[in-house]
Amino acid sequence: MSLACEAVGGDPESTKDVGSSMILLAAGIDIHDDVIDRSQRKDYGETVLGRRGVEITLLVGDILLVKGLISLASNLVCHGLSKEEVNAALTLTENLLLELSDAEAGELRLRRRTDITPRSYLRSTRMKAADIEAYMRIGAILGGGSTAEIEALARYGRALGMIIILRDDLSDMLDYKEELPHRVAYEHLPLPILYALENPEVKKKLEPILRKSKIRRDEAEKILKITYEAGGLAGYEKAVRRLVRDCQREISVMRPSKARSTLGTIAGITAPPSLADLEF
Repeated sequence: MSLACEAVGGDPESTKDVGSSMILLAAGIDIHDDVIDRSQRKDYGETVLGRRGVEITLLVGDILLVKGLISLASNLVCHGLSKEEVNAALTLTENLLLELSDAEAGELRLRRRTDITPRSYLRSTRMKAADIEAYMRIGAILGGGSTAEIEALARYGRALGMIIILRDDLSDMLDYKEELPHRVAYEHLPLPILYALENPEVKKKLEPILRKSKIRRDEAEKILKITYEAGGLAGYEKAVRRLVRDCQREISVMRPSKARSTLGTIAGITAPPSLADLEF
């Protein structure tokens, strides 16, 4: 948000309070998402769900969402925006929450299904990236950006959000000891597997494993190996690289600045490195 503000010539410090409000909202959404996905652990240890259970986790998520929405409205008013601008920002946030909820509901229908196309999955991922687009839009608005600048940064945010989500897909694939079995059991299949399943012969090999209620570590490793050999990771990498090019194209219309350069770097380093040299 601060980089979007700076990229259009605004003061990045001016986004601090509004950005804090959005962080509270994002935390509330993530905590509720852990309940939906039954995520007891994540990268850095136990989740709130794993530590405190469903009931407390839902209440914590509710508190963060309420605090985030109230502080957002207050901070937008204090920022000196007009009534119309405040209403526009709040409507944008409302649409963000509704789109994310719609995406989550759609993902429930994707669980354990092996007939989902990569194209369908990417459409769902695009919806889930609404939050990053909102951050970029609000940052550009706070910085006084033109309509063209705001729209370009919004499209950049949507593409970057997709890259971030898809990077998690890769992380889950490579962590076949814990994350991949959990992902197959309780969430939708990662994009690399969906690319591999497009091959009928590969589908025959993978489906018997993917349909199991519990997957052993050796079976998860087999899923990863088959997916890699079938070109699933290569297909995934191409999709992510296209999104990186989209990011670079959108910010190319911005005036040269350190912020624009940083946004370009972020898109590049968020994407995974080349997967061609993976060994098993």
